[in-house]
Amino acid sequence: MDLKRVFLRSLNLLDELLVLEEESGNFLEAVNVAMMLGDIQREVDLLGKAGKFKEAFELLLFYILANSIWSSGSKGWPVKQFAQKAELLGRALSFAKQESDSFYEHACMEAEILSNDHKKTSEIMIRLKSSRIHESIRGEILCLWQLLDVHCHLNNSKYVWHDSVINDAAVEGMILENHLSMETLFHCWTCWKDTIVLILECLPSFKSPDTQQLSSYAKFALNYLGVRKLTCN
Repeated sequence: MDLKRVFLRSLNLLDELLVLEEESGNFLEAVNVAMMLGDIQREVDLLGKAGKFKEAFELLLFYILANSIWSSGSKGWPVKQFAQKAELLGRALSFAKQESDSFYEHACMEAEILSNDHKKTSEIMIRLKSSRIHESIRGEILCLWQLLDVHCHLNNSKYVWHDSVINDAAVEGMILENHLSMETLFHCWTCWKDTIVLILECLPSFKSPDTQQLSSYAKFALNYLGVRKLTCN
């Protein structure tokens, strides 16, 4: 087997090497070959066959996010639909379901955010709270961005006006009731801005060769740009 690998690698016959590894049941080795080929969907399939369900889910969500915001004609926002998006989200959830019940619950929340089919601010707020509970930077920042969009597209004549200052809990309660105001706009902007600052502060960590040392904010920045930092043999 080793001789076959060396031979195929020497001729740069990576497609043939991928088939060889997969047919031999060497799925993790095949994952590395698929990675070198840049075939993300094949890599996802092989991760699933290797029992790496969480990794398969995360990689597929990376692919879905990149295609949702950087597809043809897009400028990085908003999250858009594309062909097979619903099918890919369902496929990602099938991997998550095989990981654990708790992870599947988290995965469903992530998929709902990326589907971008919630119409009410209350639904987005529920997803935002869930993202914070699960410590999902991706979910949190996408929800905050969606809430800012809703505020910006709403005629300010429809804002609810208050004579007194209200606290954060009351502001989030207003959003849950689909009531928007200058206070809710300021709250969402402040939360979004604070998260962006944390992302910017982690940029120097990109120089580290160890991807495991990257913070969740740094990983989101790479994911948002559709960039993978790889270390493969």
